[in-house]
Amino acid sequence: MIRVFRAAGLRFSAEGAAFMAQAIAFTAMFSLVPLTLVAVAMLAFVYGTDDGIARANEVIQEYAPAIGDLVSSNLTAAVHYRTWTGAIGLVGLIWAGKNLFQALTYALNRSLGITRFRHFVWDVAIALTLVPVAGVVLIVATVIPIVITLIVQFAGLESLRWAPQIASYAGSAGLVFVVSALLYAYLPNRTPRWRSVIPGALTCGVGYSIAQIAFAVYTSYAASAFQIYGALSALFALLLWLDLIGVVFLFGAFVSAAWEKDVEGGTLSLAS
Repeated sequence: MIRVFRAAGLRFSAEGAAFMAQAIAFTAMFSLVPLTLVAVAMLAFVYGTDDGIARANEVIQEYAPAIGDLVSSNLTAAVHYRTWTGAIGLVGLIWAGKNLFQALTYALNRSLGITRFRHFVWDVAIALTLVPVAGVVLIVATVIPIVITLIVQFAGLESLRWAPQIASYAGSAGLVFVVSALLYAYLPNRTPRWRSVIPGALTCGVGYSIAQIAFAVYTSYAASAFQIYGALSALFALLLWLDLIGVVFLFGAFVSAAWEKDVEGGTLSLAS
């Protein structure tokens, strides 16, 4: 196991995967903008009245006070431009999501030393297929803690008051494991080998949970460090988080590659 992680770390450094993670983070950031636009448009359709907007703003101020003013203003604007906002956001989300999965495909091919890529049309088709799948995963990850919270509240199970938090971390780790395993298996231009995919996906799932806790602690105790960026502090924090997740995801891919090489023998060849 130590030999596998050592080989993965050396390959990670030799391939410049940290820079690929930055590119993935930059691409992912642009996919969040149309995603937010679509979400705001959906809220505008549901809460189309003044009373509905007021209730939506209350929820935003309670659970996301840092972005309350920005989202509230966007929500108000979305009410007046519901159709165009949703359409533009949907097209933008699909295109940005496609670019994100293409970037992931390139990075995973590099991690496995694959130099012969799929045809561009196939890459686009796979990426467009994965966009709605990723949306479903995000919805499931969001709904699970809410459902558990409602069950605990209505059933009066005070002894399980920490269950939503535990379920949130455990559920997110489980979903990351499943999603990363699927991406490691089907995005690269190769036949899936689950024997080597599983160790990398486990590494990604555990690493994601550790990154969640570490980032929460860092932002809590080092919040003043972001203030030097002024109005861009939230954007900087978002990029830092996406970059961290990109590093975890790519390192898991390199663990899969190192595991495969360790089992089959031979050396890890660079992609170029």
